[in-house]
Amino acid sequence: MAASSNMPDTLFVGQTFASIDEARESVLHAMVTKGLSLKVSASDRTRFHAICRLSKETGCKFFLRIAYMTRSEQFELRKFIAHTCDLSSHQNWKASNSAKLIAHRHGDIVKSDFQTR
Repeated sequence: MAASSNMPDTLFVGQTFASIDEARESVLHAMVTKGLSLKVSASDRTRFHAICRLSKETGCKFFLRIAYMTRSEQFELRKFIAHTCDLSSHQNWKASNSAKLIAHRHGDIVKSDFQTR
């Protein structure tokens, strides 16, 4: 796995990824870096869809769709609507299913945060 410094902090329509795993990791990295959370609504070998984890409570319109593009043989971020909810609503998010990935990718951020407290 690449270091977290190689991962983009922002997502944009047209962004491409070499694999579905790279796409998932990039999305998670961007969300964790910004302090936001998501809920995966569909995921398999050719697609990845996510919505705001709090969409029912807050009405947040966040949505992203990544799909495999046969011509380019890459995965592309095809649709992206940014979070419309307040950042503070995500403060209690527990990413238990992604804990290993978060620890691997963001261990330096967590360590520095604890050292500054």
